[in-house]
Amino acid sequence: TYRQWNEEQANHYIDMLTAAFVELAGAPMIAGACDHVRSGYRRYNVGRHMIYFRITPYGIAIIRILHDRMEASRHL
Repeated sequence: TYRQWNEEQANHYIDMLTAAFVELAGAPMIAGACDHVRSGYRRYNVGRHMIYFRITPYGIAIIRILHDRMEASRHL
């Protein structure tokens, strides 16, 4: 985002992702299961990106953040 747009837009996107991480940590079940990609994984949409994570005994573990054009089964 920084290279293509500008620092302000990049910071805005980082803020959106950070807010999503906090939301998911507090209520991970709001994200849909995506067992067809990997068993136990969940995904959550933020803008044009998908956050892939799993629920752990201590909270959540972010696995990867992919652009919506990227094929999850190939990159996870």
